[in-house]
Amino acid sequence: MNGGIAPFLTKLGERDVPSYTTEPEDDRVETLKEKELHELRESSLSQPDSAVQERGDMLEVSCHCGACQLRIAPPAYTDSSEGFHVPRGDRNKYYARLCCCRSCRLTLGFTLQPWTYIPPEQIFTVNKEPVLFGVKTKDTVQIEKLKHYQSSEFVLRSFCTDCGATMFYQSFERPLWIDVSVGVLRSKAGNVLAGEWLDWERNEVAKRDEAVDEELVKAWLRR
Repeated sequence: MNGGIAPFLTKLGERDVPSYTTEPEDDRVETLKEKELHELRESSLSQPDSAVQERGDMLEVSCHCGACQLRIAPPAYTDSSEGFHVPRGDRNKYYARLCCCRSCRLTLGFTLQPWTYIPPEQIFTVNKEPVLFGVKTKDTVQIEKLKHYQSSEFVLRSFCTDCGATMFYQSFERPLWIDVSVGVLRSKAGNVLAGEWLDWERNEVAKRDEAVDEELVKAWLRR
């Protein structure tokens, strides 16, 4: 594993936050040097062409306990594809960014929630059946442990009833993409940020005006 977002959060305001190779209380603990942290940041976001080629035919999706599993097909974007959710750079990847909105924070309990934006027709069950999205989602059982919570009139949030993992978020007002939680993506390379599949936004976060921890936001955006 490459540490996920942790190597990006080592400078909070004027404070240096150490990042360790093991648990801090381990007798063999070592603090990562800045060069090592830089390499982790780069390797998690930017994967060589070989990694993209070897990422597999489908991106595996699984909650912590494995009760909810899905598959995501590679992007089908073209030069004419438009929308904020379409990567500006590599269109062989999906766009991903952190969200600071009040709704995600209060519902999920995280200051920064990572989402990637997937067209619904690219999301399948492990049996290769298209996953049903939209207003009929709650009345359809494709995965036994996958349940849905309608947090507002037009918003549905889906989660695993066994381990509680957030799976995805959908808005009936924007049906062209589904917000899939990055935490349930399973990179074959062991890359927590799935850089071989995702094109990460590093210039902004969603709903920054609603952020409650600006230090974390600045740390993530810092180059």
